[in-house]
Amino acid sequence: MASKNQEIKQRKRQAKLARRKQKQAREAQLIRREKAAAISTYSGKRYNQEPFVEALFHAEIGIFEADVCMEGRLTDAGVRQALEYTIRGMRQGQLTLNHWQIGEEDGLDKNSLIVWGIGNRWRLLFEDQPGHSRNDLIGILRRIMYSIDVWTSKHSGGRGYLKYIAGQMSKLGVSCMSIPEAEAKKLSIAVD
Repeated sequence: MASKNQEIKQRKRQAKLARRKQKQAREAQLIRREKAAAISTYSGKRYNQEPFVEALFHAEIGIFEADVCMEGRLTDAGVRQALEYTIRGMRQGQLTLNHWQIGEEDGLDKNSLIVWGIGNRWRLLFEDQPGHSRNDLIGILRRIMYSIDVWTSKHSGGRGYLKYIAGQMSKLGVSCMSIPEAEAKKLSIAVD
């Protein structure tokens, strides 16, 4: 009888170990899928040099302008989220320089201003000169994501990267200010 109880316990233990092993396999598969879906940063020097530096600069101006328009309420994490959205949209063909439509239905709210700012800056830049390939533009955005990782603080609401680009823009003489809608109309600036 003792051996029968031991046999039952052994079967229960084996079943429990099999369930645990299946659960670990599912979790490992989920982690692999998340890693595959994640957008990695680019830490190389390629996009910091000619011919990409101007496109990189214009993308950062677009981010800087969005931050000014939002009166400093953007965070580094929000910028990163907007860049990931932009990269996914470009990879899927939903965002191109000719079709850069975004809106609140995209779930980005204030971060959609970042996406729009980058696209608008690139569209203006490439009106008079040849543009870069989609992969190179994505590489530039991934390079900015790396810069965010370098400059951001690890606590929630960090603005290290945004403060860094504000300082760089100031050094380069780039300024931006938000104006009220009524004043924009007086100046004949189109307001959506």
